Amino acid sequence: MAIKNIQLRIDEGLKNSAEIVLEELGLDMPTALRLFLKKVVKTKAIPFRISLEDESGESFTRAQIREILASRKEARDPAKLSGPFKSLQETQGFLDSLKQK
Repeated sequence: MAIKNIQLRIDEGLKNSAEIVLEELGLDMPTALRLFLKKVVKTKAIPFRISLEDESGESFTRAQIREILASRKEARDPAKLSGPFKSLQETQGFLDSLKQK
């Protein structure tokens, strides 16, 4: 079987952190990557769960993800921003107007 080289671009900090962990496990980077690829071939899957989860471990639906991204975009829209307010009364007036909507 012919041996092929793989080049990988990766953040230096991530590489260094991974090397520290791998060294503690008695592995080098090529061996760890080879183990990963062998597991992919054997299981025909990524050997760990990949998901979009919130902090409680619950998965988001596609609709929820779209809603989150839309809300994020709206929150960054300068036309939707309010303030700065010149006084506490001005701020309170704005908040009161939101309650009435």
